[in-house]
Amino acid sequence: MSKVINIILTISLTSFLAFYFVAAIAAPDIISLFPLEQYDQKITDWLSPSDPSYTKPLLTPTQQKIRKAELYRHYFGKESPWNAYYINLLFSQPAPQDLQSLEAEKINSFTNQNQPMDKIGYGANFRPYTEQWLTQIRNNIHLQQFSAQHYDPAKRAIAITNIQGRLLPTEEPHFYSYKVAGQGYPFDNVQAAVVWAGTPLYVLGETVDHAWSMVLTPGFIGWVKSTDIAKVNANFVAEWVKVAQLNLAAITHTQIPIVDTENGEFRFSGYIGMLFPAIKSSKSIHLLIPVMDEKRQAHIHHAELSMQYAALIPLLPTPQHFVNIMQHLLGRIYGWGSMYFYNDCSAELKNIYTVFGIWLPVHSSNQVDPQQVLGKAIDLSNPQPDGKARSTYLIEHGHPWMTVIYIGGHVLDYVGEYPNPGDPVHRIVPLSYQNMWGLGAVSGAARRVVIGQSVLLPLLTSYSEDPALSSQLNKKTFQLLYLDEFPANITPANILGSIKINLSALLSP
Repeated sequence: MSKVINIILTISLTSFLAFYFVAAIAAPDIISLFPLEQYDQKITDWLSPSDPSYTKPLLTPTQQKIRKAELYRHYFGKESPWNAYYINLLFSQPAPQDLQSLEAEKINSFTNQNQPMDKIGYGANFRPYTEQWLTQIRNNIHLQQFSAQHYDPAKRAIAITNIQGRLLPTEEPHFYSYKVAGQGYPFDNVQAAVVWAGTPLYVLGETVDHAWSMVLTPGFIGWVKSTDIAKVNANFVAEWVKVAQLNLAAITHTQIPIVDTENGEFRFSGYIGMLFPAIKSSKSIHLLIPVMDEKRQAHIHHAELSMQYAALIPLLPTPQHFVNIMQHLLGRIYGWGSMYFYNDCSAELKNIYTVFGIWLPVHSSNQVDPQQVLGKAIDLSNPQPDGKARSTYLIEHGHPWMTVIYIGGHVLDYVGEYPNPGDPVHRIVPLSYQNMWGLGAVSGAARRVVIGQSVLLPLLTSYSEDPALSSQLNKKTFQLLYLDEFPANITPANILGSIKINLSALLSP
């Protein structure tokens, strides 16, 4: 009898497993790949060097001077991490907008207690974090250190290598469920942004174990490993800034080895958008690079680069030069928060425009905010969007290469009008350059069609390969910022005027 029962159970289990696996195979995959091979990614096929505008500057000399002044302001001027007045203004913010209150609020936002299902944080093992995980991090921060502070020149620092900036002092990722649209890998909620080597910093605090330092960068506040930064003294700052005011160079390729000319030692990799004070010779550019001694003090060394891999900023903003830069970025993997030193959407634009001496904030929404970026803002947002009307507006009123588009959580660049690959004879469509994770469905659950890299993509109201995909032209939020238009009162003199502090934005880039 028991043998019969075992046979029945075996048959039942086999039938169940067969049904389960058939059902699993038949179930639609929420992750699939966009047919990118159907969209030409050779940028010179879209933009012809024979076009009369190919070498025409997109900014006037005065506009470019203003842009450069704004960029210098964040690295070496009134809003630099090395500026005493700026630091004291940051520390003087009243509660609840002070550093201690906002950092406590940010830490508490990572709790899983009393959270809806779509706000439960998971670790790399797909299991929800316990409250003990967050308590250990909170206890290691010691929030009292952020109260009653004032500027201390001994807390000025510099990044000696490329660093992953984090919102909490931990390397552990924090994901929402992959079943929630646009969540799961690679969207680590703790990842903030990259801190490039050579970036001026101010140390706001340390963890109890001294392993992590909270630093103010020119664009955000985040936690970095203490071993990746070095202290700077007055002599270092004076020399670094003096040379930077004469010449500032940007890296124009990706993963370029930066080698110390004094001892031949590899220091770090160079990426597009990195900035260094520089001395130009007839055939090369000599970068000033920071090197740390055994006392964690920074010293200035040098690295020599061919002018093929670096340029003094601002590089003249012409379509030709944009093409030259983008050719080295097209097809590079998407990196949320610049994870693995790849770019996400906002980092892509920020790093590209830096080469042209144009400052952009870290967060995508801030990149179209006229209160934070000099430019003319146009808001085409609507709860009931008309993708065709927006397409027409871009073609008629967009400024190629100088129009940043924000669609809610994502930012892209308008680069011009081009024939629609589906009907090149009769239709002209706007072309975008962007680094993107993927497209979602118009309706449904967490389905994502992944692109996962920087691309040239025509902005269509729908894609014939998959009409169910949500078009970027049909997002509720659709904001533009023209980088080649300024308010009438902006001049190189008054751009260095008043300082605005938004600690909440700095702590949540």
